[in-house]
Formats: sequence, C-alpha cells, structure tokens
Amino acid sequence: MTVACSVAFAAQVQAQEIHFYELNITRNANTGIAQRTDQSRSEAERLNAFFEATRHGPIATLRLQSEHRQHDMLTDPERMLADVGQMIQALQPDICIVDQLSYAVTLALYCLQQPFLTYCPGHPTYVPSGTQLFGVPYAWPREFTIAPEELSDLRTLAQQVDTKFTSLFNSIIAAHAPHLPPVVSAFRLCSPLAVLYTYPAFPHLLEQIESNGIERIFMGACFQPETLPTTWRDRLLAVAASGPRILVALGTFLSARTDVLERCICAIGDAYPQALCIVAAGGSAEALAHLSSDRVIIEAFIPQKGLLPSMDVVIHHGGNNSFTESLYYGKPAVILPFSSDQFSIAHDAQRCGLAACLDPNSFTAADLAAAIATLLRDAARADLHTWQAHVQERGPSYAVRQIQAGAALPLT
Repeated sequence: MTVACSVAFAAQVQAQEIHFYELNITRNANTGIAQRTDQSRSEAERLNAFFEATRHGPIATLRLQSEHRQHDMLTDPERMLADVGQMIQALQPDICIVDQLSYAVTLALYCLQQPFLTYCPGHPTYVPSGTQLFGVPYAWPREFTIAPEELSDLRTLAQQVDTKFTSLFNSIIAAHAPHLPPVVSAFRLCSPLAVLYTYPAFPHLLEQIESNGIERIFMGACFQPETLPTTWRDRLLAVAASGPRILVALGTFLSARTDVLERCICAIGDAYPQALCIVAAGGSAEALAHLSSDRVIIEAFIPQKGLLPSMDVVIHHGGNNSFTESLYYGKPAVILPFSSDQFSIAHDAQRCGLAACLDPNSFTAADLAAAIATLLRDAARADLHTWQAHVQERGPSYAVRQIQAGAALPLT
C-alpha cells in the first residue's frame, strides 16, 4: 500500500510503516518562500471574509463558499494529469482510493481509466444525487428557517458553479481523453465501483442517495482511537468537578469565532459552576485566557479523541470528524453549525435523537443550558446507544471486507 499526498504528511504516513509517494494536489505546494507568503496573505483575506460571513448566517456563508469555489475548484489540471500518470506508471497500483474533494485527482484517474474508489470524507450528499446540489444543504435543522427566495438564489448560484466546474472537466477530457464521454456533473463524478462514506447508514438518508449501480459503503466512522496522554490524565484527576464534563471544540477554522466560544464558556459556568469545561480554542486561546480557571481548561490544541471517552457532553460545529467521533464514544452533543455540510450533519443528528442544535449566532446562555440539561437527562437513551453500536461495528475494517466482497472490484 502507498499513500500519495504532499510532503507535509510524509512523517505521519511513514510513522505507520506505509510507503509514501509525494503528490502535490494544491497550487504552489513546492514554491519558494515569497510565493508562499503571497498565498498565505490571500488565504488570510479569504478566511477573514469567511469568518465575517458566518456572523451573517448560513445563506451568506454558503454563498461566499460557492463564490470562492469558482476560483479554486480545479487547480492546474494538466499538471495533475501528468503527475498522476507518472504515479500510476511508477507504482502500478491495482486500484486507487481518492478523496472525493480532490477533484483534479478524480479527473486524472477518469482520463487515465485507472480503477479507483471514491472516499467521501464529509456528509454523503457531498456526492450529490437526485436534485441535490453541491454547496446546498439537503435538509436543515429545525432552528434554521430559510426564506424560499434565499434558498432559490443559493441553488441558482450552486448550479452556476456546477455548470462552470463541469465545463472545465469536460474541456480537459476532450483534450486529453477524447475517446471518453463527457461528464454530466463534475461534482457527481465518482468511482463507478464504490463510494466509501465516513458516515452512519441512517435510513432516512439512504432514501436520498441514488445507487446508480455503485456500491455505497457506509463505514460509520474512520479514525484511530488515541490514548489520553499522561499529562492530560493528571489534569483531569486534579480537577474535583462534581458537575458534568463538557468539551467545546469548533474545529480548526471556526475556533476563530472567539465570541461563540466565550458565550459557551460563560453559559456553562453560570449553569454548571461545578462542571469541568475543556475548550479547544485554536488561535483564540490567548484572547480567552482570562476565562481560564481550575474548572475551565482552554488550550489551542487538545487531544480530542483521547478526551472524548471522559466527557459527558460535547459542543461542536457539526464537522464530520467531530460528529462521528462523538457518536463512536456515545457522547450526546450540542451542534452549532456554521457552514458547508454542517447543516446537513446537524439535521441528521437531530432527527436521529443524537444531538441538540442551536444557531451559533443567536443562542442564549439559557438556550445552551437547557440543551445541555436535556442531553444529560437523556444520555442513556436508546437512540444514542443504537447508533453508537452501529458505528463501532463498522469502520475501516468493515469497508475493506465490503470491498473485498465486491465481485466487480479488481481486488483479490
């Protein structure tokens, strides 16, 4: 087995005794310092615009994400086609597994007619079917009321992006693989063999996904459990907390919403003064340091997977990793969705009785306290344990067994 990715991940791959192959998917991965500085400045401006959009709600955020998507959907496809071709020649793989969001790699594998499987790291509707559009939630949590005209405008923009993206795909196909048919939608292009979803197989969701003769494998979750470091075990033991243990983590980017983190910390402290509150604050850690105490631990980075077994409630943004990891450990959650597929994930979690959902821009301290209280009372409910068992029974090994059982797959 070989993992092909940027050199930044080489050490992680090699630490697992897996062969590493350098494949740079993003623009300017091997450029000099000046270019990286320019790229960082541009990215910082985009991130600031994104954070500002999140303050104005889901439609503003999703529109901005669609607009940004038009400018970086398919970076240097000719180079990627050549690089992937060289990789295939060098490694002679039986099959490839490609991240669904690595569109240029998928396009290259399609043009080269190299057998591949699609790995979908986000909500399953990231591979749209039916009337779904990439960038538009297929369903919304109850806390969000979207005006029909706003939703219509968002769908129009998403369709424009889809059309433009598909045109780019087909121009590459026509130039480099004219014997192949054009694709109907670039966002829908996936393996004709199987798609691997890092997500539970919720019955209501399965009704929304068209099979089209493709094996759909729901892994439930895909992560490696981690042992809590000794220093953190000692910190937990040192806190004489008679209240609940609550983890607050809004992800790598959204931890920049210092205001939301502060509201969470203050609401927890007011409602549960004996609670232990652990906050993954990212770049906001210094700004929130004044809220630290014996019972409020604020760090830029925390060992989330190691801490989860010791928590009673998790407050997160609805990112797929946080959602599936919390579910794996049977932890009820309060989801504060901001962007991307987080609204779809929050809807599913809410519908299946696995989480409460609040609008991150408008929830009050009383709202959060009430949500936590409900989750603590219902922590032993059957729905949570049913889906926890489902997720724990699956995972990567389940996916491998399903792949090996697929007669159409070129594996022995």
